[in-house]
Amino acid sequence: MKSKLLSNYLYNLCYQALILITPIITMPYVSRVLGNENIGLYNFFNSMVSYFVLFGCIGLNLYGQREIAFCKDKPKRRTRVFLELYIIRIVSLSISMLAYYLLIIKNSTSYSLYYAVFLIEMFSSLFDISWFYQGMEEFKVQALRNLIVKVLATVLIFVCVKSEKDLGIYIACTAGANLIGSLSLWLHLPKYLASTYLTFFGITKHITPVLLMFMPQIATSIYSHIDKTMIRIFSDYFQVGYYSQAEKIVKIILSLVTSLGAVMLSRVADKYAKGDFEGIKFYIQKSFKFLLTIAYPAAFGLMAISSKTIPWFLGDDFKPSAYCVVLLAPIIILIGISNILGTQFLLPTRKMKEYTVAVSFGLVVNVFMNMILISKWGCFGAAIATCVGEIAVVALQFFFVRKDFKLSILLTGTKNFFAAIIMAVIVYVVLRPMPAEIEISLFGVGLGVIIYIILLFVMRERFMFDLIKNFFSRNKNKA
Repeated sequence: MKSKLLSNYLYNLCYQALILITPIITMPYVSRVLGNENIGLYNFFNSMVSYFVLFGCIGLNLYGQREIAFCKDKPKRRTRVFLELYIIRIVSLSISMLAYYLLIIKNSTSYSLYYAVFLIEMFSSLFDISWFYQGMEEFKVQALRNLIVKVLATVLIFVCVKSEKDLGIYIACTAGANLIGSLSLWLHLPKYLASTYLTFFGITKHITPVLLMFMPQIATSIYSHIDKTMIRIFSDYFQVGYYSQAEKIVKIILSLVTSLGAVMLSRVADKYAKGDFEGIKFYIQKSFKFLLTIAYPAAFGLMAISSKTIPWFLGDDFKPSAYCVVLLAPIIILIGISNILGTQFLLPTRKMKEYTVAVSFGLVVNVFMNMILISKWGCFGAAIATCVGEIAVVALQFFFVRKDFKLSILLTGTKNFFAAIIMAVIVYVVLRPMPAEIEISLFGVGLGVIIYIILLFVMRERFMFDLIKNFFSRNKNKA
């Protein structure tokens, strides 16, 4: 059981890392070739398309993953659930694509071609069945699919995108690769399906719970894109470019922290279906310890090296993004915590109302803060607003789970917190007189890792000792 969980975590870690590791390779090239304004345009267009994808999927991804997890050991039932949910997906996304054409493409004047190319992304969502494999806890399929997609996208970008005029080609490369990836998932599907039957009631019975799951998804997705939309409303495309590039860098690190979430959702849902509440608490407590061990050094370490990384990584035109990274880095910790309380606990235990209220509250706080801060400080104001919104989400989630988990659970990472702070201060002081070059950034990362591990040993941090003990005991058993 534990080896299955570990392997699924590693596969999902690869899946999440590959989603965001491509920008590490392509961002320096794209930032210099397309320029800041085109980067801002792309991210604004993408945020607009994402709203229609959101309403087309109507919460089916998380709901589908959870429902498949509930019946993954029953071939006929899981086949029936899959087909019922996919029929709903076809109908809802078809309506959404029609609305997108009528409201956006048809009414756009200057950018209709770019919006039309983004239709490829909507077709990618139509054929996306990754939620099925997540529910089956088969993350290997996703990892392999994502590897193919990202390699293809990277090659296409370097081969086809050559100047500022190639924004449409860049959109087609990224969206087209995603579409190919979604189609590839169908190749593995037949072996998981069995002969069954469908009824009209079987399909319609999902509509109400799907819509209930959709409510938090609305808040979550709007939360993810509203900042870029509001920056454009209250500022300009240049500020959108600074913010979006900083956000991508932070989310590369964040993917490593939250990659356990999808695995744990399926595992906790399985425990919940069996009534094993002690097992649920055990896994959640382990998740917290794992999170705090890596989230603190990741966030504070990123703050320490950002000024030496952004100039060579994105170019001198994106220097303001370095300050954005510093302001956004705390969300690595905050979203990590909300991921555990929300995705790993509230959703699989069917506490959707509490999850929805918490995320919606954070969205309201974020929008309110954006309205105040963006007009004054541009992308920096949006970064501050994002952090304040995430604090609101975490605070309310802790209130909802107070009978199951106490706020004191965060104290299990006290040593990690202080070790990370000390590490970040040392790295910043050492790097401060040095130039902004790739070698300096890599040196800073290596120095930070070494200092952090040494400090944990000095502080006799138990989790680190347990990891090393387990590692040596496994090797001894193998021998």
